[in-house]
Amino acid sequence: MMSEPKISLNALRVFAFAAAKGSFKAAADSLGVSQSAVTRQIQTLEQQLGTKLFQRDNRVHALTPAGQSLAPELLRTFQTLERSLERVKQIGDQELKLLRVDLPDDFLRFWLAPRLKDFYSIYPHIRLQFSTHSTQLDSINRGQLIERLRHQDSDLLIHQGAIKDRLLHSSELYPIRYQAVAAQPLAVSELAQQTWLIHPLDARYPVLKRALSLRAGELRTITPPSALSALDLVAAEQALALIDERFLPHLQLPQLCSVEDFVLETGASMLVSARVSERPSVGLVAFERWLTNRLNKL
Repeated sequence: MMSEPKISLNALRVFAFAAAKGSFKAAADSLGVSQSAVTRQIQTLEQQLGTKLFQRDNRVHALTPAGQSLAPELLRTFQTLERSLERVKQIGDQELKLLRVDLPDDFLRFWLAPRLKDFYSIYPHIRLQFSTHSTQLDSINRGQLIERLRHQDSDLLIHQGAIKDRLLHSSELYPIRYQAVAAQPLAVSELAQQTWLIHPLDARYPVLKRALSLRAGELRTITPPSALSALDLVAAEQALALIDERFLPHLQLPQLCSVEDFVLETGASMLVSARVSERPSVGLVAFERWLTNRLNKL
């Protein structure tokens, strides 16, 4: 038993255009092909269906009853298909342009946010989506951020402290240097007698004690909810806080006074990590390059 010939999808599409345009020439112009190519496709379709779809008379092409029955259904089908393909394309474009970034809350507020206008002016086709965390992470929170990156819940992680994971690669953005800020001018000689907004488990705490030549229990502290909130509490608590020196030019901080000649270095660096990939996304490459260039302009 001979199988029936397969109907050409391209021939159906050509027929739909010809029926909608009312002529083979108009269909050829819309499809960007020759009129003879349209004629051949229509003839092929008629042979496959075993019936005439157009009545040809002195170059006038009128639909036969069979053609009139087929044309509306085909037109609706191809219009639906075109809309579906356009939606798929738009979804794909959105995923390509969206970059999900996990980063410290103070880095976003005091350094990145004021510069986002510059980034979007260069890369208007890339959309950034942020999730923030405290700069000083414990092991549990650090592990959760790494898992988000590994399982593709985020695309980029800006953080302190090295990450050892064969599925991720990291690069240094800059070594962190902290300056002390207060609500009023202070000399270095006065710092040991002041109250500091810092958590005893903060990695900077023992370094600060050594810098001030203080023994255990001699450093007066107030435990802030986070490193970011510590800066907001400086004036209210009449206490000092440590801030990444790159954040000092931020417009919201001129009311705070930095202590001259006092810089705290813990050996920590700000790093950026992403999944290992042979073909990283355009957005990822663009944002990392922009970030590195702007940070090196200090």
